[in-house]
Amino acid sequence: KLKSLNPNENIKSQLEDGFSIQNSPIWMDASTEKYCLQLEQFMGGVEGLVKRTGMRVFVRCTAPQIMKIVNEDKDDYNETAHIGLVSSFACSLMMGHIAPIDWADGIGTNLMDQVNRVWDRELCDFISDTLIDKLPHLAEPASKCGSVSSYLSTRCGIPSSCIVVPFTGDNPSSLAGLQASTNDVFVSLGTSDTVFMCT
Repeated sequence: KLKSLNPNENIKSQLEDGFSIQNSPIWMDASTEKYCLQLEQFMGGVEGLVKRTGMRVFVRCTAPQIMKIVNEDKDDYNETAHIGLVSSFACSLMMGHIAPIDWADGIGTNLMDQVNRVWDRELCDFISDTLIDKLPHLAEPASKCGSVSSYLSTRCGIPSSCIVVPFTGDNPSSLAGLQASTNDVFVSLGTSDTVFMCT
């Protein structure tokens, strides 16, 4: 659908029937604690998960949220062709096709192998043997991933030659915007309170 949007109509009316789950979970959702524990146990504990994915798992993270849908809403999961983050969805709208997830946002999913910067097949398969096929590819931040869609070019006047790079999340964006140096510590009091330390 993204490739065939009509510039004479708004995006919402053209995409509203394109979602397998009408109300996606948001960062305040705390209903996935048992799935967090299962992920930790599968990886041999918190340290094993941190070593593999770069962070411990929290109830709002992507991996346990997907795991909940796989286990509690299997039909919805099976109807899902693509799974993305808010950042990659917004980028997909900009380009008119499925966008990658940048490494900075990918690491926050608990699904990315932090050393090799690829989706961790073992973790993905633990959740579902079809999960890795539903995820977009991972991309280096600031790498070119496409150009502005014909929809936005026609409807909004954005030049079609405008290059699009992978979008990222609020926390990586905050850190980049602060132009942090080694040993700087920042506290972000946004949608989720976060402490950044640059090493």
